[in-house]
Amino acid sequence: MSSKPFISARIPEELLKSLESHVDSTGKSKTDIITDALYEHLGFGKQLKASGINAEKRIRLLEQWVDRKFRAVEHRLEQLEDAEHESKALSSSSAQQVTRQPLLSYSVETERGATLV
Repeated sequence: MSSKPFISARIPEELLKSLESHVDSTGKSKTDIITDALYEHLGFGKQLKASGINAEKRIRLLEQWVDRKFRAVEHRLEQLEDAEHESKALSSSSAQQVTRQPLLSYSVETERGATLV
């Protein structure tokens, strides 16, 4: 008998069918597939060493974890760059507003509120 704790969970029928299909196609047990998925989802990088998972599987799981983290950082960097571009565009468009004045003269309002004629 295994020394690992036992858990049970209710899952949607379609998820169970996918799990059973994965079991059939890979030859892995449901326990191994669910354990791998939990390790991956929960980001257990450090605990994998003590888990008894073989080196190849550990490396694969760690590579997946690092890849997910890297993609998240790239996505956040893109968001920051987009925000920076929007901020620059707004500041350059609002820095100078040209308004038409009577007698064909123009005034320019600067960001600091000064009016140039």
